[in-house]
Amino acid sequence: MNLLYYKDSYLKECNAKIENIWEENDKNYVRVDNNIFYAQGGGQKGDKGYLIHNDETYEVINCIKDENGYPILITDVLLPKDLMNQEVRCKLNWDFRYTQMKLHTALHLLHCFIGEYYRKEIEYPISSNIEIDFAYNKYPQDIITEEVIHFVQKKYEDLLKQNIEVITYPDENKEMYRYWKCMEYIIPCGGVHVLKLNEINNVVINAHSKKGITTIKVSLA
Repeated sequence: MNLLYYKDSYLKECNAKIENIWEENDKNYVRVDNNIFYAQGGGQKGDKGYLIHNDETYEVINCIKDENGYPILITDVLLPKDLMNQEVRCKLNWDFRYTQMKLHTALHLLHCFIGEYYRKEIEYPISSNIEIDFAYNKYPQDIITEEVIHFVQKKYEDLLKQNIEVITYPDENKEMYRYWKCMEYIIPCGGVHVLKLNEINNVVINAHSKKGITTIKVSLA
């Protein structure tokens, strides 16, 4: 399978051949050879969009990974079996994807900034997730102080208006294993991200604590 989102995460449409169509547990699945739809993972939601064939349009409502880590599309209806081996036009819900890319990058920066405040690598969040219009990390409450929050917000304000490059690249030895890099920060991640920090522009941070855990929410400003 050709994972086009790793070659160009800004590619919004492509042609692809349908390799398989099936139904399982009341869900409708499709596999294509050229794939621009990111499969849900690492906290980032699976892409949405459309498959277009002649005058028919089928909605892609999610994209997940199979047992080998490759994308499978979930559609709103079961595609006709006669579309097997036929070419379709794949089209992303770009607004949804682009927001996920911005939030995903901002969430990595959040973790890196906290580590920079303490001048050491800190443990990965207790949990992390990217919702439709915000993202969050959860940390032990004693790590997140008012000083830390102020430091992180200031770092966002200083950096997110700059033309700073974001890079993603594969591991040389591990298949399907990738890294995110921005400035001196490096995090293992197989998601998709913006290419420049100034695409994010700015974010707003909100934090609240409960039962010894602090949730830091990041929203696009």
